[in-house]
Amino acid sequence: MSSESASKLVSDLTNSAKIQNMILYFSSNQIYDDNLKDLSSHLHKFTNLETLALEFSVNSIGAEGAIGFSSAIRQCNQLRFLELYLWYIDIYFFVY
Repeated sequence: MSSESASKLVSDLTNSAKIQNMILYFSSNQIYDDNLKDLSSHLHKFTNLETLALEFSVNSIGAEGAIGFSSAIRQCNQLRFLELYLWYIDIYFFVY
């Protein structure tokens, strides 16, 4: 699945606003900062979401993507359980 397809999938799922539990596997899909931020921008639309498990192993996500994701996840007011899988992820940070 391409990173664009992953974002479209999450966007399309927002039509099912009653979803309470969601598990998505995006391992080895070339997810980068912009892709993660785009994907995350749809999370607040799941107004009933209580449990979220995401698999992002073997991707390239840096500080910008992580910050965008954390900002988006804070808008999920009903979220009670978050599980993230980040094995073998190329986390990179730039120090100026």
